[in-house]
Amino acid sequence: VGVGGELDEFGAEDMASVGKASVLMFDTEEGYHSYAELTTEDRGASTLGLYIPRYRQLLMFQDAADVDGVETRQTLFHEGFHQFMHQLVGDNLVPYWLNEGLAEYYSAVKLRNGRIVDKGLVLEGRLSNLKEFITANRGRIMPFEQLMQESPAQFYSGIVWAKYAQAWAMVHYFKHGASVADRERFERYVSLIRGGISGHDAFEAAWTEGVNWRNLERDFTEYVKRLN
Repeated sequence: VGVGGELDEFGAEDMASVGKASVLMFDTEEGYHSYAELTTEDRGASTLGLYIPRYRQLLMFQDAADVDGVETRQTLFHEGFHQFMHQLVGDNLVPYWLNEGLAEYYSAVKLRNGRIVDKGLVLEGRLSNLKEFITANRGRIMPFEQLMQESPAQFYSGIVWAKYAQAWAMVHYFKHGASVADRERFERYVSLIRGGISGHDAFEAAWTEGVNWRNLERDFTEYVKRLN
């Protein structure tokens, strides 16, 4: 995940502090699913990889159909980010929208000769999903305040596909499209969480004073419409 030092919010000290990661690469799909079921009681159906916080292990296998390895690398970077964050902040829960949004953001990179040459790319599937949701929801997105404070049970229920899409797009917006003030709010929010502050307290510190949610969500929606 740290290839090329591309984790902007995290300094060199953070990168050095997490130590080596435990990654298990399986040469068969059944081996991967059987181990996942043994350790989590869930076979991880329709996945190429997953991170198991209890054992701090990242499980992966490469689907033979993924000839160029793009999907495998994207999954590796996504799940590897979860592993990195867990090693960095321990069991202090990172807000689920942020954990998934950052993981998706850092999975969207371009490699050349084993090095990252472009990052923050648009995930076409996520963008399509979000635009589909906005259209079906009469031009409205999920309220930021709601999504940013959802518990694990709340985030992983209901229209999960749309939540993943919006979480990714929110991170993309804060890093590439937001006003200076809102970008700084986001950076402070992440920095507080990185430093061990709970997601709730970080939200209270960074987002409860002086935020015009209506304007922020309007600007975000316009940003999403322009992405392609």
